Amino acid sequence: MHHPRFKNSPEQHRLTNGWEPQRDVLTDKTNSHGSADVSQFHYEVKALVQRTSGFRSHVGVSNSLAWFYDGFGQLTQADDANDTGDRVYQYDAIGNRKKSADGLTLPGADNYVSNT
Repeated sequence: MHHPRFKNSPEQHRLTNGWEPQRDVLTDKTNSHGSADVSQFHYEVKALVQRTSGFRSHVGVSNSLAWFYDGFGQLTQADDANDTGDRVYQYDAIGNRKKSADGLTLPGADNYVSNT
């Protein structure tokens, strides 16, 4: 599907992905229209194939991203430098998600019901 703004354009959307050479791990993503890059993403990934940091640029707005994990490898925090995509998570002792929130402050009570 084409974006309506590009409906009559002879140029096409192009997606370019970059991968680590020894692993099937996405490190870069660029969305282009014609010769213009519309958005770019770059990710740093640790050995367990978990993203640790990243950078994104979209139509002149850029920011950095960071992801944090607990000792079990569960995502506990996604931190957006512009505070627009912050998320935080908490799990019980066996790995069930119990809390999550937009922003970096967890609610006082559990707000996620695990499958039983």
